[in-house]
Order: sequence, then structure tokens, then C-alpha cells
Amino acid sequence: MVSRRNYLTVAIMMLILFFMFQFTGVMKNQLNEYGVNEYDQSTYTHLNAENTFSDTVSGSSASADVFYVGAVGGDVAKVVSSWCEYSKRTLQTYQTLSACETVPENQLIILDGLTTVRTDADILILQEWIDKGVNIIFARMPDVSVIQKSAQLEQMLGINRIASTNVTLNGMHLFSGFFLGGERIYEAQNKEDEKRQDLDHNIPWYVTGAGTKTYLVGTLTDEVFDQTVPRSLLEEFSNMEKTSVKNNLLPAVIWRYGTTNSKVFCVNDDFLTDVSGIGILSAMTAQISDYEIYPVVNAQNLVAADMPAFSSENEEKMQELYAQSASAVYREIIWPSLVALQETTGAKLTCMVSPQFTYDDEQEPDGSEVAYYLKQLKEQDGELGWSATNRSNLSVSEKLTLDKPFWKDYGADYKITSAYLRDGSQKADAVQALKNEDVRTVVVSDDDSTSPIISYAGENITQQKVTSAGITHTFSSDLKLRSMETALGYSNITLDLLSVTYPETEQDSWEKMLRKLSPNLITFWKPFEAFTHTTLSESDQRIRRFLAIDYEQERQN
Repeated sequence: MVSRRNYLTVAIMMLILFFMFQFTGVMKNQLNEYGVNEYDQSTYTHLNAENTFSDTVSGSSASADVFYVGAVGGDVAKVVSSWCEYSKRTLQTYQTLSACETVPENQLIILDGLTTVRTDADILILQEWIDKGVNIIFARMPDVSVIQKSAQLEQMLGINRIASTNVTLNGMHLFSGFFLGGERIYEAQNKEDEKRQDLDHNIPWYVTGAGTKTYLVGTLTDEVFDQTVPRSLLEEFSNMEKTSVKNNLLPAVIWRYGTTNSKVFCVNDDFLTDVSGIGILSAMTAQISDYEIYPVVNAQNLVAADMPAFSSENEEKMQELYAQSASAVYREIIWPSLVALQETTGAKLTCMVSPQFTYDDEQEPDGSEVAYYLKQLKEQDGELGWSATNRSNLSVSEKLTLDKPFWKDYGADYKITSAYLRDGSQKADAVQALKNEDVRTVVVSDDDSTSPIISYAGENITQQKVTSAGITHTFSSDLKLRSMETALGYSNITLDLLSVTYPETEQDSWEKMLRKLSPNLITFWKPFEAFTHTTLSESDQRIRRFLAIDYEQERQN
């Protein structure tokens, strides 16, 4: 039997524990300031577009770190310009080889061989540069017909034999020591790989010779190899097994040829017509010197665009698919999944919110859940931003005007410092509309393959390009990811959740999207987990510093 004293003691202890737990919860709510954007407070910087490093040459043209020879304003030229800006190198551009009248020793020249190397005179100029000690990067190869006609050019490029002017690859093999992330074979080994395969390109089949180092080769099926490779070439390797012969003769895609005085790098594909190819240039320049030091952004972003939903739109379809309203789907199904994914990968989530998507109906957004999501994001170290997405053909400025009352009523103390643009064509309107707002950075889904990965969209607004949709990750996507991480230490995965509210196919259901998203993030971004996970505002601060920085290096002993 429990004595009165013991009973009283137990009751008092229970009462104390009850008040302790209640007090902890109250203090947590009071001290955390869920309605305040902590990243606005911690990312103040005075840096803007005026502070950006310029790759423009000051003084004589011969003082530029890099010469580019090719069409001014072409795709390759834009990519080279972005790389020079990011790697803090000055750039001088020429239309033709003959226009480069003064070329210093050890100069780095990047040229579009497809448009600039066509005649014997061009080849002689290249030979003079190589003999002088100039390092050359062929961003695109001369036309195969030009190479076929010149044994001198073949030797200059490290080509031993042209096995075929055009061959269809089965995939590619990236060797370690070039990109961050190590070795990777891009061949379809199963049904899932078949969906990812988009590196089955058609390229000239160049067999490299002595003095070369290959970083990326094309792979071939046995059938294509047997049908295409010349018998005379096979006879040169008659004492070797077929597998070894095949490995020695695979089509070279990216390689280096070393001469006595210089290094010549070749890209036998169109990788450098896409800005994601900047990592190729960074990897090549690292091969020229004994060491290479360069700055990176060091930011890995995970963005949920158009999430959560504050209005119950497309109600009939939502009930059919989930037996719930759109707002309930986001709160009860999608949000817990994103939190679990965030905890698994260590990512920081930025949710880009549109109060509603359709503005020409009678459905108004419900802001009662804003406080809930602000609390959830704060506890997950996440951030809330604004999305310009809508289905009513509103401009950015028009949508902003309609959304302002919503945020004033339900999130007045939360400073929104990031915005999402579904279309790159919205940038000009967005910069004008947001110049007097708190927004400091915009994440842009841009189809222009040459537009900068990071830059300034306006005087004080940075632009962060979507680098991956997360849901799909093809072999070329993986190659681009490794390239961008090598050059910038940066990626921006943006999930398109508008398709959950307004699905167009069965693949737009959240269950199927998550089934693809989760393994992609866990697998393909794992090699880069040493880089820092950031919200968009944190990334914005790092981008401003990165774009402004200039540096010098000195090595002793």
C-alpha cells in the first residue's frame, strides 16, 4: 500500500515534469521566432554587380590570360567567357588564327577548330604556336575532312589513325583523375540504364597514338566494332586478345597530346557549346601545371518549386488521385517525404511558394497554414521563397501585386529574399518588379544552354540557374553534374511540384516522382557531399563573394 507521503511525492514529481515539458514547449515557440527569416539576418553583404570580376583585358591584348579564337558571340565563345569570369582569367577574343599577331610563350589558347582551322595556312600557324610552347585547347575539333587531308594536323592532335569518319557510340567511359567524382562508365547495363542513356552520340572515330592521355572515350558494341574497324588496323594488334585490342582502339572523346614544349587538348564532341562544359576547361588547365588553385562557390541547393499549396485547386483531380485536397496532399504526404529526404541527404530545403496558381477563378488562398510551414522550415533549417508561377498568364509584376496582400496578412514579419522563375524570359520583368523588394536572388529555369550558371540578373539580384530537375538524371546529366561541380562546386536541384497539383501524365504523381528522386539524390550527388548544403539565400551570399573575388597565388619550393 502506498503511503500518503510517497503518494504526495510522486504527485509533486509528476506535476514538476508536466510543467517542465510545458515550459520547454512554450520557450521553444518564444525563442525560435518562427515568423522571421534567419537567412535574411545572417546573409547581409554590400556586394553587387559592380563588384563582379571582369575578364576584360586592361592594357595590351597580349597581357590576357586566355586567347579565344572563334566566332564572337557564338555558343563556344559564351561558354569560354563564363569560364574565364569564374576562374578569374582575363580574356581576349579573335575571329581568326591570323588575327593573333602577338602570342607569348606559355600562352593558353582556346579555339573553335570547327570554324577556324580550315586551310594549310591555319595549320602552319598552329604548328608555330606549339613549337613556341603555347598550350592549346580545341573546344571543337576541325572538320574530319580537314584532318584527313593533313598528316601534320593529325600528328599535332595526337591522332594515330582515323578509323571512321562517323561512328555511333554505345556509351562513354570517363576515367578517374579528370572530373571530381572519379571514374564512371556510361553504358546501359539494365532497363533503368537504358532510360538514362543519351550518350550514344555519333562522332568521328579517332584512334590516339603515343604521347597521348585519354580522359573520356566512347564505347562500342562488338557488332559496330567488327563492322567498322579497318582490317589493316587490327593487323597491327594481331598479337593481342580481342578485348585488349578493342580497349586500345576505342574512339577518343577527350584527350591530351604532349609535345616537347606544349600540351594540346582535344574535345571530340559538342560539350563546350553548353555552359555545363566549363568543368572540362578547369580539368584541362589543372593538367597543364603541377598544381592548380581556384575558388569555388561551395553551395548545394535543393529547391521545392511551387510548394506548398495554400489553395485547393484542381480539386476533382486531387480527390481522384489522393482522395484529399491539394493543401492536404502537400501537408500530409509531400512535406513528410521531403523532410525524410532532407534528413537522408543532409540537404537544406528552400520552398518557393505561390499562394495560388489560378487567379481568374473564385478560389482564394487560405493562409491559415503559413505559420505551420514557417515553423516546419525553421526547425529543418530551411527557407521560404516566392514563386512567380501562375496559370493565368500574369506577368511577374502583376502576380507580385496580387500576392502582396496575402503575405502582409499571414507572413508580414518574414522577409522573402529569394524568388523562382519558371521561364528565363521572365528575368527582365522580374528584375524590374523586385528591385524595391527584399528579394536578393532568383532561381531560374532557363532552356538557354549557354546562359550563365550563376550571375547577376540585375544590379543587386543574383541569378542561380536550375542545374537539375532531380526527377530525371540521364548519363549526360551526370557528366554535366561532374563538370559543374569540378568548376564551381555548385548545383541547384529544383523540383517542379506544380505538376503534382496539375498532373499531365501518370508520371506526375508524387509517389512516382519520389521513387525517382530519392535514389537519384542519394546516388549521384554522393561524390560531392564534401560541399556545403545551403538555402538559396546562403548560396546568394557565397555567389556574391565568388563573383567579386580576385586572387593571386605563389608557390615556394
